[in-house]
Amino acid sequence: MTITTNSILSASFMHGSIAAVLFLGGAALGQASNEKSAAVTFDQLQPVLKKRCGSCHGRNEAKAGLDLSTLAAIKAGSDSGPVAIAGKPEDSILYNVVAHVDGPKMPPGKERIQSSELKLFHDWIADGMLERPSMQNQSVGGSESVERMAVEPPVSLPPIVPVSPLRFPTATTALAIHPTGETIALSGVEQVVLLDARTHAPLKAFPFPEGEVFSLRYSRDGKWLVAGGGKGGASGKAVVFNATTGERLLESPEDRDTVLSADISPDGKRIAWGGPSRTVKIMNTETRKVTATLTGPTDWVLSVSFSPDGRLVAGSDRFGGLRVWSLTDSKEFMNLRGHTGAIPSIVWSPNSDHLLSVGEDATVRMWDLHTAEQSSIWTMSLGGLWSVDWHKSNVIAIGGRNKKAMIMDSQGNKLFEVPLADEATEILFSRDGSQVFVADANGRILSIAVNTGTLSAAFSLPIAASVAKVETPWPRRTRPVKEPSIPSSNESTVGSPEEALLQAVMEAEEAVTRTEESLTKLKQNAARLRQLLTERKTAKP
Repeated sequence: MTITTNSILSASFMHGSIAAVLFLGGAALGQASNEKSAAVTFDQLQPVLKKRCGSCHGRNEAKAGLDLSTLAAIKAGSDSGPVAIAGKPEDSILYNVVAHVDGPKMPPGKERIQSSELKLFHDWIADGMLERPSMQNQSVGGSESVERMAVEPPVSLPPIVPVSPLRFPTATTALAIHPTGETIALSGVEQVVLLDARTHAPLKAFPFPEGEVFSLRYSRDGKWLVAGGGKGGASGKAVVFNATTGERLLESPEDRDTVLSADISPDGKRIAWGGPSRTVKIMNTETRKVTATLTGPTDWVLSVSFSPDGRLVAGSDRFGGLRVWSLTDSKEFMNLRGHTGAIPSIVWSPNSDHLLSVGEDATVRMWDLHTAEQSSIWTMSLGGLWSVDWHKSNVIAIGGRNKKAMIMDSQGNKLFEVPLADEATEILFSRDGSQVFVADANGRILSIAVNTGTLSAAFSLPIAASVAKVETPWPRRTRPVKEPSIPSSNESTVGSPEEALLQAVMEAEEAVTRTEESLTKLKQNAARLRQLLTERKTAKP
């Protein structure tokens, strides 16, 4: 049988929908000679493959049977045969279609990719389709490459690093309390930062070069810390750290988008994670294999949580969907309908009999897991709700958009409503239930006494000194004046923040005025051209 390019690659090949490029930054394998530059390796080409090809030829969707997400998958080829021949780029279909030498030209319906990107394709194939040096032992083929665990982090990655100051006040996107109550883990600048729960002093940080941290959970015994995150539109991972040493124990296979939520089962034998892929994935921590991909969510998965008895896992999504799956057979156990907006947070009752969900529709809903029905619904005055926690003493804490934290009992009776300086992004009970820790949209962490509703002083990660000293939010621009003027010696050439803000407003108003004038002129020109066209049509015999 004759194998043609068209039979191997579909016309939808390499539709570049991924919004950003993941920088993996692998080292070169070495010099072939003094005259020849270092060989191009797969980790250098991979960001281009993600950007140009990932939406149609990745792990989640491999059109024409072609998966370009891993080296092993590329070597396996497509449904019709090989797509790349090591050492022979001009004879490789992969190179020819992106170079527009042969059809179908890829990406479909678009101009040829940049010369620098095309050169990576050419040189990588010409140099023998090499993998990065630190990952040579992970070259595997077939479906195993999709399901296996990327267990070995780069050897150069230190387990513990100094805490990096924030560049500016930043919302805390993840928060976790160690089961002993001694340590608080929170999101930092591509780090997981650990604070002393008593003094609030930064202790250490675990590097998270994957990107932003959106989820943190301790194992029930406190030995592991699970972090989920990544770079939006490019990649994501769930990583299991040794909670003491910072050693990376497990890593999930890389997703095409960030991980928004991750959890670890009570027995520590499974981790689960979800995000924009609209699925919840389950991995066995002993075999390091993905054992299930749970489907059903119709939008981004925002929260994932194992039941305390370890029998079920629940996931909520951005469209108001809430589903529960059985871990015995990985099948959907319940589809709980009621929310009319996104469900950012869910939590189980301590006995696993109920599930509590909070939504952007400003409702708290309690679900009976025996009847699969909504047993209670409470409408809050907090606006859209973002976070919820349920302590074993049957006290519930809720935070949301309305700059308030609410403490209530499991019957829905309000105990305290505490005003906050900003929106509450995360909320958690201390181990003994005496305190509620609240993280806000400005990066502050606050503590509320459960018995009195008293709010303690806020603490946060350090802010870089160079940023903290800035007095104006943007560089001051000089407005044009008709007559030049020279300030006197006692006048300052840099105004106050209020003056800078007023100047920016005036400039914005002037820009709007100029735009409106330009739009009026364009409309007038269009009207004149239309009139001229009408006159010419009328003048024709």
